[in-house]
Amino acid sequence: ANSAILNALLTLVNEREFDSGTERVRTPLIAVVGASNELPEGQELAALYDRFLLRLHVGPVSEAGFERLLSLAGGEPEVKSALQLRPSDLEDFHRGMETVELSADVQALLVGLRKWLAQRQITVSDRRFGKIVKLLKASAHSHGRAAVSIWDCWLLQHCVWDEPEQREKVLAWYTERVGVTADWNPERLTRLVGVWEARLKQDQDSRSQVRDKAGQLLFVGHGGERTVLEHAPAYITRDGEEVYRAPDEADLSDPTNGGRGFTTSELGRLQWMSRNRRLEHWSGFEQYIAEKRNRLTKVLPHEILMEPTPYPPVYIKDRVGEMEKIAADIKAWRERLADHIGDCKTTVTSHLWGSADFAGPAVQALEAIEDKAKVLERRIQVVQQGFARLPVRKDPGDDA
Repeated sequence: ANSAILNALLTLVNEREFDSGTERVRTPLIAVVGASNELPEGQELAALYDRFLLRLHVGPVSEAGFERLLSLAGGEPEVKSALQLRPSDLEDFHRGMETVELSADVQALLVGLRKWLAQRQITVSDRRFGKIVKLLKASAHSHGRAAVSIWDCWLLQHCVWDEPEQREKVLAWYTERVGVTADWNPERLTRLVGVWEARLKQDQDSRSQVRDKAGQLLFVGHGGERTVLEHAPAYITRDGEEVYRAPDEADLSDPTNGGRGFTTSELGRLQWMSRNRRLEHWSGFEQYIAEKRNRLTKVLPHEILMEPTPYPPVYIKDRVGEMEKIAADIKAWRERLADHIGDCKTTVTSHLWGSADFAGPAVQALEAIEDKAKVLERRIQVVQQGFARLPVRKDPGDDA
């Protein structure tokens, strides 16, 4: 049909009214089924295409079904009277749909789907999402449920694609998220556990300066001893060899040799003054270098004495408590996953609107998520143990 005729259908499909000349006529339209051998292209058809909520790509008849095609009889199909719906039945069903609630888990799934579609530049209008919610409520009400189930969302794959190949991607996305809830999802939980693991490592790697019982900061002396002094004189070496001051009798203007000192061999080559005569031999050499006070020294800072940072007991208690809470939440989430698996095996196989063969992949997806949850539970338990083993800070006077 040309665009003018198709656009004339917009009001009919959406408002159930039809413009006939200057008159707008109310129509008893229940549903519209359309067929096309090509996908709509161009902005002039986008509005009408958007109003067809459920989309099904129909390929050629399979080899297994070809014989059935050949045996089909013509004419109108016969519907048993027990299956026929009266207008009052539809009205009652519509009223019942209005009482069905949209669970928080389903809302979270729809929010995630909208973001996922936007990232892939698949446009779904707000109008379509409104109709999708009505469709999900219809599915739930047809099963006698008061709230939309995550399994009703199997229908989403037929509602949000623009091109047929997108449907399988939507189904794969949905299958991976059948265990996701409004409170917990694997990606968020993985990030949370990672944050706590990083925080524990930061606490474990932290180092602080040691204090004595009086609260004074401690240092490592040049001889390896503990001390409260920040710096002290230290013997100087040059290339690993001890150096000395030149004796006062040496014929030198700077007995420290510019702060570099003299090695024993350099001392032996010095000339000495004695009774105003130069001597090339120093009989007191061995005795001189044996005296520690003749070693050249320099005031150097002491190394700070460090230890793993101790933490207040209340800090450790709070961290352990946080981990216990997360572990309990993960356990509760795993229990919900177990319920999902049991619900999947019973609900999906008997779902009036879905495909029974979806139960197998859905159970596998749930079991994979459950395995991830077990791993995350073990990881958070390791973090809890790590916090519990942090050094405890003792305030001065605790030992007393």
